[in-house]
Amino acid sequence: MTGKTFVKGIKMTSPYRTSRSHKHLNSIQRWCGALVIATAVIVSASISSAATATVKMTDTPAMYQPMKLTVKSGDTVEWDNNASSLHTVTFDASKAQDKSNVILPAGVAPFDSGFMMPGGTFSHTFTTPGQYKYFCIPHEKDGMIGYVTVTK
Repeated sequence: MTGKTFVKGIKMTSPYRTSRSHKHLNSIQRWCGALVIATAVIVSASISSAATATVKMTDTPAMYQPMKLTVKSGDTVEWDNNASSLHTVTFDASKAQDKSNVILPAGVAPFDSGFMMPGGTFSHTFTTPGQYKYFCIPHEKDGMIGYVTVTK
């Protein structure tokens, strides 16, 4: 280490060397710092590639807003019951009065939110591309139908 005397009897030293090994160490530290930043950017991009879309549920009239939604495979849709009554998000034809109110791509199992209290939410991550049609059990007769298109 190098040092200089500023006050008689006290020698101040610097941790920084100007030697060749110090320059090499500094170069490695800069390279590692750049690697950490690059990794963080890649991880951040892969995490943020999946999105969440929101569908609101209303009372007057009973409907999903938006009624039609397009998302990418891997995206999540969250339904928020902003209404003062119960609602469902039902992708199960066995629970429908009119079976044509449910459409699922081949191989997708039916699913349902169950009855959602006012202020409740339900989320589903769509992994299979295709056309989806769903309904609200208590408001099916009122035409509360929604559509989700999932792209690759």
